[in-house]
Amino acid sequence: MATYPAETLASIERTNESMALNAPPPSPDKLTPIATREVALRAATVEALRANDQDARLSDAGKQERRGGIVARYAATLAELDAEIDAVATSAATQAERAARAARVTLTAVEQTERATELQLVMLRGQAAQDPEEIMAEARRVAEMGSAVQRSVWAETLPLVLRARPGMPWQLAAVRADQLAAELGESCVTDGQRKARAIAEAVDEIARTIRRHRFERGGAVQEHAALGALPGHNFMRHTDVRW
Repeated sequence: MATYPAETLASIERTNESMALNAPPPSPDKLTPIATREVALRAATVEALRANDQDARLSDAGKQERRGGIVARYAATLAELDAEIDAVATSAATQAERAARAARVTLTAVEQTERATELQLVMLRGQAAQDPEEIMAEARRVAEMGSAVQRSVWAETLPLVLRARPGMPWQLAAVRADQLAAELGESCVTDGQRKARAIAEAVDEIARTIRRHRFERGGAVQEHAALGALPGHNFMRHTDVRW
């Protein structure tokens, strides 16, 4: 097996991360054809099980043996469908992880110094202010004219600084500061971070779709009792349902 220098591997991974960030968010629509095949599989299995139950040519032992074969074939095919579902989820999660790394903002040495200085400034302003409106006015100026680093620091620190001061005026100002901090924080979000957020939200939707799908599978026991013995097919037995 060929080996590559660490620098080459790192470059390949950065390329993968960039591609993940700029690709469309994963869609739960990829799960639809798999779910459709599962519905058809279960319907055919239930039909076969019911026909087996009504087959007068077979003894009870014969019916039981055939029933076991029908359920085993169903379980084997279902495992293949589950593997496809898991592959969709894994691919989506991998894209989200790579996109998040690609969108991560790395501060330069100058920006790190600016951040440390601004953090100290906010803390001092909060301690020295005679009225909460003083620091709120300064925060609004930062929102309008401050750098991305300044806006980020104020977004993280402003509500904490106000809540650290005793008295109702400061606590009321802190409530207003929460909204201003949210606006400040959103103004610092890059396009890349917005893309990464959209991808993460799409992954969450895929996860919810899978949970709903597998929860609904728990009703299979009502279609035929033989299916209720399989994991996740009996909603009365919640420990067996795959979440």
